[in-house]
Amino acid sequence: TFRSADLSATDRIAIQKGKEKDKGVVELRRKGDGWTISSAWDYPADKKKVQELLDEFKKVKGGDLRGSAHPYRNRPLRLP
Repeated sequence: TFRSADLSATDRIAIQKGKEKDKGVVELRRKGDGWTISSAWDYPADKKKVQELLDEFKKVKGGDLRGSAHPYRNRPLRLP
């Protein structure tokens, strides 16, 4: 759940409406001590607003964690 997640380590937030991944996705990425809107050519995001968004996630009572680092993510793929 979001309550148990360490949101201070978050470096990317993707927000989309509906199921179509290519339409209307807003992506925020941490850059240094600030945030940018990477889906809008790395336009600087309001750091205070991003923090408010992360704080709101902590209030979510249900849900499933859908993204995390996978232990095999950075390993080379070995094909037979």
